Amino acid sequence: MVANDLYCTSSSNALWFLKSPPHNLTALATQSNLPSRLVQLMLNRDIHPQDFSAFLNPTLAETTPDPFHLIDMDKAVNRICTALQSHQKITVFGDYDVDGATSCASLILFFRALGHEISYYIPQRAQEGYGPNIPAFDKLKANGTDVIITVDCGATAHEPLAHAKKIGLDVIVLDHHLGAEQPPEATAVVNPNRLDEATPHTNLAAVGVTFLFIIALRQRLRQLGWFTADRPEPKLSSLLPLAALGTVCDVMTLTRFNRTLVKQGLKVLETSATMPGLKALLDQASLSPPFKASHFGFIIGPRINAAGRIDDAALGTKLLSKKKIDAEALEIATHLNQLNQDRQAIEHATLQAAHAQITPDCPEPFTLVSGQNWSAGVIGLVAGRLKEKFYKPSFAISYDNTTGLGKGSARSISGFDVGTTIQQAVAAGILQSGGGHPMAGGFVIAQDQHENFQRFLTKKTINLVTTRSYSIDRALSLEAVTLETYNEIAQLEPFGNGNPKPLFLFKDCQVHYCAVMGKNHLRLTIKNGFGTQKTAVLFRAFERPYGHQLMESSGYTVDIIGSLNLNTFNGSETIQILVDDLHII
Repeated sequence: MVANDLYCTSSSNALWFLKSPPHNLTALATQSNLPSRLVQLMLNRDIHPQDFSAFLNPTLAETTPDPFHLIDMDKAVNRICTALQSHQKITVFGDYDVDGATSCASLILFFRALGHEISYYIPQRAQEGYGPNIPAFDKLKANGTDVIITVDCGATAHEPLAHAKKIGLDVIVLDHHLGAEQPPEATAVVNPNRLDEATPHTNLAAVGVTFLFIIALRQRLRQLGWFTADRPEPKLSSLLPLAALGTVCDVMTLTRFNRTLVKQGLKVLETSATMPGLKALLDQASLSPPFKASHFGFIIGPRINAAGRIDDAALGTKLLSKKKIDAEALEIATHLNQLNQDRQAIEHATLQAAHAQITPDCPEPFTLVSGQNWSAGVIGLVAGRLKEKFYKPSFAISYDNTTGLGKGSARSISGFDVGTTIQQAVAAGILQSGGGHPMAGGFVIAQDQHENFQRFLTKKTINLVTTRSYSIDRALSLEAVTLETYNEIAQLEPFGNGNPKPLFLFKDCQVHYCAVMGKNHLRLTIKNGFGTQKTAVLFRAFERPYGHQLMESSGYTVDIIGSLNLNTFNGSETIQILVDDLHII
């Protein structure tokens, strides 16, 4: 266990904890033939020395769990094998976010490789809401669908799935959201977060569950002698970029199997001609290899999500399942880029309205904002931005003037399970429906229950600590801010939830120069006592308590915590520091 000692309380009132190197660090580095800095960073992530090699070079063979260990996987695979043998119509019913789109596209591409084209249906967020619904199932039945596979939804859809059974539709659920006390009535419910499921793989995205289902289905078809010289067995490596994209964008923990999916998926994307739709989107975003998880999370993901937020939710699935980069693929990629810009404008306006409802010295350990007819597609983003700014569980609701119903979204901090909280509010009769994960959730509420919900949250958060804290990996000198150090650390990628970018402490730096970048960011030139100078970038500087102070006067001595970033401006490579927080000494 690595010691984590309090270093200071920063100028933003955050607690900084500095990890101490183990006493045997040098010996461990020698034994593993790795740099001591890299060894310390892995130890900080609770990676045992015997697992160093597997962590740095993960393989699917070592990390992929047996798909059939999941409840109902056998039932799901058997039903689809029957559908294939009987030439029945299969429709995949997906969610409108990246995880849903990648899950849908994975199935479409795999069944296409089997020689069996399937249909897909993505509900429109504003008109239909989240997940399975009875009118959609009726429409699919009328169109000749025999089997529905729901992906990234369905775990708690009791009424629609009971209706599906009544009208003769078989439904297979592939989901990862927290299940209800009783699973819905379906042919199969494959979900690592079923309440009766004992799997340790609870951190899978829906696309991870879908990938395991595809592995299981291929295995069963192989046993049945499905594959021949004329009908070859599909290679699954081509689907890894989609598995990586969905896993990153749904902010799953990047350990073991998830880490392998992302690391191998990025590698396949760089070295293979597969994924024409995704390649079109990468080109539209002017991204080229080497690809990183952050490209998925901050650049590609928002473009796909924009369609589900404010336009046709099926666009992401349509693009990702394209056979080739044709005129339509390029048109969709361009349209998604524009939609993302439109989404940003809507989000900005909604966020301003939300901020107007929050007093600066708000004492509650949560934020709850609402508006009439806010775009339902951005309330999750607004909740996320509020959570980041105030470091409190945040809830945003858009009420419909006509129905009096509100669609809500929540984002949380460590220590407060918002998904369970929402389910408890449903059980208490305060919310009409809802659920989610520990860190995010969604719900439906009647407007006359708003004050009751506020009182409910007050009780639930009464003992919640909302002081932001940072866990610092180690101190680093400005002299060590080099391309060599950056490349050494890059061996730990992909970075994300469960494997954050290493956070370093830079002590006793003088702010030599300060300039505004854009409207809200600062570029600092910092130097140490030896005269070494480096560039540090402080994003959203003027939302922090010290942003204006730094601008008003240079020469401050500061401690900085931040990560290393490769800047490739004008074709030259330089390493700069991305500042997470600072303390003016």
